[in-house]
Amino acid sequence: MNTGKRDFDKEASTWDAPPRIKLAQDVSKAILGRLHLTQDMDILDFGCGTGLVSLHHVKEIQPLLEQFYRTLLPGGRMAIADLDEEGGRFHGNNNGVFHFGFDRWHHR
Repeated sequence: MNTGKRDFDKEASTWDAPPRIKLAQDVSKAILGRLHLTQDMDILDFGCGTGLVSLHHVKEIQPLLEQFYRTLLPGGRMAIADLDEEGGRFHGNNNGVFHFGFDRWHHR
């Protein structure tokens, strides 16, 4: 994995193209299908950039997840969406990508 710098503004200018928008909609539907949200709930949406990518750009995930957990109210729930393991194929340039997806079953 490469820790080099990338030009976020340049990459983000085309990020929200129709395939990415559909991906975001699919992820939202999957989360809503598992969590029954109500209007009295407080929600934190943590996303990097456009919100379509997240943890695979975070070098040290465990401290972040621990902080999220400490922030939960009693009975609160956490929903995490990111890339499935993909071996580095998702990004054409893997600078700033610290994880090539995650095993969703391992992190349940």
